[in-house]
This record gives sequence, C-alpha cells and structure tokens, in this order.
Amino acid sequence: MNKKNLVIAAAARLKDRSLLRAAMAAAIVAGLLALAALPAQAQRIVSIGGLKRTATVAVNIGKTEDVRTDASFVDLQVGDPEVADVNPLTDKSLSILGRKSGTTRVTAYGENKKLIGVFDVEVSHDTSMLASTLSKRFPYAKMKVAAVNGRILIIVDSGFRRGSDVFKALALGANAVELGRAARWGLGAFGAAGTQRVIEILPLRTP
Repeated sequence: MNKKNLVIAAAARLKDRSLLRAAMAAAIVAGLLALAALPAQAQRIVSIGGLKRTATVAVNIGKTEDVRTDASFVDLQVGDPEVADVNPLTDKSLSILGRKSGTTRVTAYGENKKLIGVFDVEVSHDTSMLASTLSKRFPYAKMKVAAVNGRILIIVDSGFRRGSDVFKALALGANAVELGRAARWGLGAFGAAGTQRVIEILPLRTP
C-alpha cells in the first residue's frame, strides 16, 4: 500500500471514530432528555369530599405514604394518633406514617373549623418480605401471606409432598398448610380411601 492509500485509510478511520463518538454523544443526550421528560411519580389522590363512600389509604407499619386531596384544607385531626401520624405538606397534600396495626379516621377542616371531609387510614404489616423469604425456602409451594386484624396470616397453598415440610412450615409460623395436590392424587388413584391414606402417611414421610 502506497503512502497515498495509507493517508486515505487513516482519514477514513478517523472519520469513522468521529461518527461513532457523535452517535454516542447523541444517544446520551437523547437518553437524558427522555429522563427529564418523564413525569414525577404521581401521588395518590384521595377524595375527602365525597358523600357516598369514605376513601381508605393503606400504609405499612414504619413506612410513609404521601397523598393529595381533592379539596383544600387548613387543619387535620387524627382519631387515633397511636395508629398513624398525619402531617400536612401543603393545603392539598399530606404525609402519613404508619405506627401500629389498626384503622383510624382523619378529618379535614377548612377555615373556621368548617368540615371539608374525612378518610380512613389502615395500617398493617408489610408482608412482602416474609412472602419472599417463604417462597425461597419452599420454591415448589405457593404462599398466601396477608395481614388480618393486626395479625399476619400465612397459608401454604399445596405443593408439599412430605410431612416434614408441613412441620417446617408450621414451625416457621404458617397458620395452615393446604394439601390439595397430594389429596387429589390419592383421590384420583383410590377414591376417598386414597385421600384418607395420603393424610395418614404424610406425617410419616421424611426426606
């Protein structure tokens, strides 16, 4: 390759690099613009002036929830401050902190203590982490975890094939273990007697 061709090749490489840099810069700028154009996460809007149905805001214990109201207010009163802390942010927004399990009513007032409306705050345990832990420990079983009347209710939805797994689930805090799958196998094979036999042998079956 002669000197002229070498110069042309070098110039072509520099041009390609320049085009690549320009394309990368354009992509970065486009990404930043797209992020800037995204709207901020919208706060939940709570209707406090409705007459048909009282709105309910669910909050987990130890966590906060910022909400907006459909009407302006001047003052807020909490029925049971031990259940939730409610602090106004603006005349149409507030922050709710869950303190203990339970339900309390929040009343909003306007000027001269004029009643604007009410809504309820329901505080419960955050069951998502517990459900995730149980699902990892028993990947073949479906878990139902819920907070009911201030208590955590755990039901293992089938999937268990050994009595030892039932005992493990109960020891970890499960309230009940459903044995639908194993019972159906027994029912399909030997009818009602098969289902009864499955229930009898499950406590005896270990790894």
